[in-house]
Amino acid sequence: MNTIKLVLVAIIGLVQGTAAACDDQFGHLNNWTYSQPLSSDTQFEQVWNAEVGHGRSQVIVDGDRVFVMAGEHESRKGKSKLIHTRLLCIDLKSGDELWKHESDSVDMYKEQESFSGAPISPQATPTLIGESIVTISFTGLLECVDAATGDLRWKQDLVKDLKAEPVQFGFSASPVVSKDNRKLYVMAAGPSGGLYCLSLKDGSTIWKAACESASYATPTYATFNDVEQLILITKDNVLGIAADKGQPLWAHDLAEKGLTNVPSPIALPTGFIISGQGCKGTRRIDVTKTDGRWKTEERWYAKRIQLFYSNWLLANPNIVVGCNDKLMFAFDVESGSTLGRWRGFSDGNVLQVGDSLIVVDGKGNLSLLSPQLANDESDPRFTQHQKLPLLKQRCWTPPTLVENGLLLRGGNQLTMVRFVKNSTQPLPNKLKKPKTLSLKRIAAASPAAPPKESVDHVLAIFETYEEKGPKAALRQYSKLRSQTPCPLVAEDRVALINAAKQNRLNDLAKMILAHALEDFPDSKEIRKLAKESK
Repeated sequence: MNTIKLVLVAIIGLVQGTAAACDDQFGHLNNWTYSQPLSSDTQFEQVWNAEVGHGRSQVIVDGDRVFVMAGEHESRKGKSKLIHTRLLCIDLKSGDELWKHESDSVDMYKEQESFSGAPISPQATPTLIGESIVTISFTGLLECVDAATGDLRWKQDLVKDLKAEPVQFGFSASPVVSKDNRKLYVMAAGPSGGLYCLSLKDGSTIWKAACESASYATPTYATFNDVEQLILITKDNVLGIAADKGQPLWAHDLAEKGLTNVPSPIALPTGFIISGQGCKGTRRIDVTKTDGRWKTEERWYAKRIQLFYSNWLLANPNIVVGCNDKLMFAFDVESGSTLGRWRGFSDGNVLQVGDSLIVVDGKGNLSLLSPQLANDESDPRFTQHQKLPLLKQRCWTPPTLVENGLLLRGGNQLTMVRFVKNSTQPLPNKLKKPKTLSLKRIAAASPAAPPKESVDHVLAIFETYEEKGPKAALRQYSKLRSQTPCPLVAEDRVALINAAKQNRLNDLAKMILAHALEDFPDSKEIRKLAKESK
């Protein structure tokens, strides 16, 4: 299928309101796609405006209840900044406060600082499960609150209790709910921390997967080879962790290590797309499993497309739309080809509503776009119909859709606007006439880098044994086992045990078997070897 036809398929999917889901990033709520229809002549009216306090986490809604995290800091002479955090419940219709939960005020860690001079305030989006709301503060205070009353149910400290390293610009990864709504996945990364699976009932640890460095991205759900897993992006790599028991599955190194990575990966049926500083652009990675071994392989690389702290949207299976600090862009998922770059949307966050796109830029301007098809099907495009000045303060988060309207957050203000027809007081439109945003290939992605030569770790260990002796081989084995994730999968352990037995290294075989039982308790082959060795 040629590029134009791929684009047309993508646009048709938009017109039909194809469902899609993106994942949290920089504290943003996931799933920025809704089926509610809007038309090009929809008008917007402001309903209310409330001062809720500063925050970069997204607003969440349940019926007529609005939940919003906010905070402020107080500078103290000779000491670090004292941070006050609160969770507000607001009435959707009036904007009035229903209840407020205030957390213990805490000192900011010496490793932490304000991002670009912005107020120090919550960034992780609250998670609502039934009548429980789970929140994470700038300093990593994890709290579970009763959604009806605001009463505290339980709390954990990511740094003090779960051994996370303080995140430089504040904890931003939102808690992720398990598929059975009984557990939470929480990023508390560090040399002694990791990805935690916690009980929603009391916050107790169910399992922990090693993850040595944190980013600002929320873990992303994915299913590859019928295995449910969580995709984590760190300062150095992307990890695949089994969602059921936390086993490390695969790791993919980033192009440049040690940088700030904010956008969450976008999961695809056969892999994922990543973007950010450590990616040095945007890349598509495929994930496969062959003969029991997981493998990642880069398909394409788009150097000129790089997100920092805005969200991006998988508008349908073939097109991604997002903004960086200068432009809005669209690119083709299969080839990585850039389909459009447009000014006027800097630092924008995107939301899909029916067959329309809403973009709210960093200055608080809301743009309404719709997909268009020319009669000859050769000029697919978006049409920008409106650009409305809605917020007067810096906007960091995507808007939240409510019944017949939107909630928008800028600075310490929360604004409710509604969709109307034939309004008597519509918000003013900056556009004098509609603007066409053409969707044609304007730049091709770079081909994937040649895959690195795979290493047979079992063979390498026994080559070391033959050349340098058992102590050197044991050091090599121990070094590999200490890596996160460990490259020695269950099949490698079985091969090492058998090879050790063949070489009459029975003590070594017993040690590797003990390690294998600890690392892979569910492996049938390893349990079989253990039973045979008794």
